Amino acid sequence: MNAFQEAIKTLLVKARDEGLSKQEAADALGVNLSVLYYRSKQLGIDWPERRGRQPQSEPNERALDILARNEAGETLESIGEVYGITRERVRQIVKKFGGQSKRAMHHAALQKLADFLKEHPMTLSEAGQSLGLASSRLRDAASVGGVEFLKISLSRENELAPLAELVRQGQSINSIANGSRALAGRLRTYCNAKGIKSQAASRWSVSPLRAQVIGRLYAEGKSWAEISAAVAAVEGVRSFSGAAIYNWAALHMDLPHREPRKDRRKSPGRRPKLVAVSQGPSDIDLRETVRETALANRDKATAAQIAKACGTTRNSIIGHWFRARQSGAVA
Repeated sequence: MNAFQEAIKTLLVKARDEGLSKQEAADALGVNLSVLYYRSKQLGIDWPERRGRQPQSEPNERALDILARNEAGETLESIGEVYGITRERVRQIVKKFGGQSKRAMHHAALQKLADFLKEHPMTLSEAGQSLGLASSRLRDAASVGGVEFLKISLSRENELAPLAELVRQGQSINSIANGSRALAGRLRTYCNAKGIKSQAASRWSVSPLRAQVIGRLYAEGKSWAEISAAVAAVEGVRSFSGAAIYNWAALHMDLPHREPRKDRRKSPGRRPKLVAVSQGPSDIDLRETVRETALANRDKATAAQIAKACGTTRNSIIGHWFRARQSGAVA
């Protein structure tokens, strides 16, 4: 064994005694694994067989940082880029030391949100405004935790519940709203949702005053458009269609039949204007050609009369006159 082999043997024995594996020793010495195998066999160095790595019971500094980054919401890819390892290796480290996967963390967050929504009932809109979360995330949390959002906010419930009780007792919605159309609409929607039906008389029920107004105006010969306008004014409504009032009267009143009114807006047709038909002179001097006839009668008859006698058009006669003046045949 020469000095070179002695030096190599010393290095290999030292690496073996330090507990390095063959691959770790090869990396430390900067040689290929096959070279290390060859030299070890050549020099008679036996390496202990490893049945596998012993599981690491406590996370090292790198694993702790990976766990912290995972809990902070960083992706497995971004964590792997920091340490130069694959996404799968990051996932294995997280799983090995009890870290939660993204799916488990997402589910836990939804469950926590669902627990909060159970303790604080509110509508979906109120939850989105107060928590600053998207409706889709709130719906996911409600699905995970079995939470049902309120159909109406508690403040609106406190506002409308006592008013709905008045409706149940027989008071009309419009009288309760006291002229507020917005409140009347909210109260009507609330009552419909709760199954509360108004028993108070309204403009859709049989009203003696309405019947009196319709009967009087109908007897005066008013049109249904005029009657509907009068009923709307009496009942404080913006407008009624004539058809609506007519249908109401047909159901609740026994009105005598009357002939339909004539439409005053339609004016009688104008009489046709009588136009005297001019008789052409009977002494048209007919020649062999139309041109000669036109020139012979130029000062005796009109172009239309000459054309009628010749069986041609008025423009044809005028054309002959024009060309004759151009040529100097006539003055």
